[in-house]
Amino acid sequence: MKFIHLLIIFIVVLFSSPAISQSSQLSKVISHAEQAAKANDGKEIAAHAQEAKASALEAKQAGNFSDDAKYHLEAGIINLEHAIEKGNSGSAEAARQQAGDAVKHFKEISP
Repeated sequence: MKFIHLLIIFIVVLFSSPAISQSSQLSKVISHAEQAAKANDGKEIAAHAQEAKASALEAKQAGNFSDDAKYHLEAGIINLEHAIEKGNSGSAEAARQQAGDAVKHFKEISP
């Protein structure tokens, strides 16, 4: 009887682990993107956006997303690329807007 309980627990953990990992990765993406959207200067925005982009690309590679989630993930990554470009060129307000748009897309994704 104890063996069956342990087996059930193992199976539940095994199959829920990818969902937990995906959720954790998305939380990391959102956190970095939010930091970019709240940063003061262009270089800081670009740095946080770069971290968010790297995390988003990891999530994309590791995750199994619905078509809708893939759309939002791709759109968010594109917004981050624009935030990096704008931030590095000194357009802090435009970079902040792009980072904010990325946050909106990432928050639309539910694991």
